[in-house]
Amino acid sequence: MEGTPHSLSIESSANTQTSLDFLHPLIMKLFTAAVLAFLFFAEAARAQDVGEPCPADQAGDVGCANTPSVNNGNAYIFICNGEEFVLFADCASQFGCRTEGPKNAVCF
Repeated sequence: MEGTPHSLSIESSANTQTSLDFLHPLIMKLFTAAVLAFLFFAEAARAQDVGEPCPADQAGDVGCANTPSVNNGNAYIFICNGEEFVLFADCASQFGCRTEGPKNAVCF
């Protein structure tokens, strides 16, 4: 009689493993979606040089950059004017800029 509960617990853990197998594809899909979203937003937020073209539908969008040829290598805020990226504000240090959404950036 003592062997019966032991065999039930082994069977129970085997059933648990089988019942969780459906989660693996779901987890992989969520992970893939998260990676793709990160890459999309990373590309959208990449630093732009002043004077580079920008699309009209991004007019008013701002970002931070650190280009040696602008602001003596210190960070700066750029803005899309609907045609090109223009210098909006100089920051005091090399890494002293932070974006807070597509329409807001601050020097610190």
